[in-house]
Order: sequence, then structure tokens, then C-alpha cells
Amino acid sequence: MKNSSYEKTLNRRFNQLIKNNVICNAYNEIQNNYIKNNTIDEVYIDSTDIQNINCNKNDTYKSFKLHKQAMRLSIIADKNRIPLTYSIHPAYNNDSYLGFELAKTLKLNDNKEHYLVGDKGYYMNKLKKDYLLKNNKLKLLVPKKKYKKNTKSTQVHHSAHMKQL
Repeated sequence: MKNSSYEKTLNRRFNQLIKNNVICNAYNEIQNNYIKNNTIDEVYIDSTDIQNINCNKNDTYKSFKLHKQAMRLSIIADKNRIPLTYSIHPAYNNDSYLGFELAKTLKLNDNKEHYLVGDKGYYMNKLKKDYLLKNNKLKLLVPKKKYKKNTKSTQVHHSAHMKQL
């Protein structure tokens, strides 16, 4: 079925709005107003891979080729599931690297500490944690890695606060 002239006009206008950064600027303005007008206690981070549907289905399941057919979308959201910041990268980047880069861009206006909760893929070293706490007032909370070389037990004990979050 051919596109009608109405659909072509809408598509052309939408592309013009994107090209002139109108949609991006409007989204940023809405986001900034939300951060100013709402109390934000904890923020959550997660990533997902978005596959290109035009690729061969047999190749999309092979992890070594995934970066050619997919992109990784990382989002930091508050407890109301409102995205506060996001980034899009090639799928071969790991969560720890992307999480740190994304968390550096999050600027909350109040001067209190906020918890940044993520899964164990967002585990970061002490330098990165200290950087986020000092510059962005984000205290990273991720589960401990379950299997470490030096531990004999595979059972992990989390703090009560971590279990609650």
C-alpha cells in the first residue's frame, strides 16, 4: 500500500522537527521541570539491547556478532519509572562502563545524596563510586558479585537496606 500525501507530509514535518532539535529540546525541558518539581529519593539504572529487525535472524543470537545488529539503550529512572537520563551506544559496551558514563550526566538539583540502584553488571571500583558520590551525589547500590575466586561459599548476604531497595 502506498503512503498517502498526508502521511508523507507528517513524516517530512516530523523529520524537520528532529533536524532542528525541537523534539530533543522539548524533551529536555519537560525532564528538567520534572526534576525541579518532584522529590527524587532513589534512581534506578538498567540497559537493554535493541536488535535490528532487518538482520538475519540466525545471526542476532550470536553474541560475538550482536554489536553489528543491535544497540544498547541505558536509562536512569526514578521510582515513578520516569526516565531522568538515557544514552544509546553500540551493544558491545558493558554495563559498568555505560552506567558510569550515564551516571556522570545525571544532575539533580538538590544537594542531598541519592541511591543509584542497579544489577550486578553495574559493579564499579572504588574510584568510580567515589567520583559519583562526590560530583553527582549518587551512592551506588549493586548486589555483590556472587562468585569470586577467593570465596569458598557461593551464598551472598545483602544488607537490610539493599534487600529493601
